[in-house]
Amino acid sequence: MSKKRSGNIMTCILSAQQFIEVAEGLIADNCEIHYIRPFFVNAGLACELFLKSIQMHESRDSSFLGGHVLSELFELISEDAKQAIRENYDLIYADRLHKVALDDFLSRYKKPFIDFRYTFETPAEGNTVALLFFAWSLKQYVQSFEDDDL
Repeated sequence: MSKKRSGNIMTCILSAQQFIEVAEGLIADNCEIHYIRPFFVNAGLACELFLKSIQMHESRDSSFLGGHVLSELFELISEDAKQAIRENYDLIYADRLHKVALDDFLSRYKKPFIDFRYTFETPAEGNTVALLFFAWSLKQYVQSFEDDDL
C-alpha cells in the first residue's frame, strides 16, 4: 500500500465509469478471446477507482491510500460500505448457478489491472463474471453518494 494521497472524487468516479463502460463494450456481443486482456485491464482499473473514490468520500478530505490490490483497497473502506457492496454483489449474482463468493474472488484475483497488462511476462487468470459483477456492485454503491459530492 502506498502513502496517503488526495484527489478529485468526481473525476475519479467519472474515470471509473468510463473504464467500466469500455470493459462492458469489449464483451458486450461476444467474448472474443483477443479482447480478454483489455477487458480485465479496464474492469480492474474501474474497480480500483471506485474503491479509491469510496475512500475519498469516507475520508471527507479526498484522501485515499493507493495501490492496485483489490482486496487491500476493499479492506480500507468502512464496514458499512463493504456490507452494502456485498449485498449488491449477491443480488447481481442471485440468478447464477455457479456463484463466486466475493471474498473468494478478491483473495484469488487480487490485481487484474496489473496482471493482465503484463501477461507477456507472467500468465494471468481471472473470472470475467465475478470481476464485472464486483465492478457493478461498486458502481451501484458509489451512485448512492455521488450526488452528495457534487
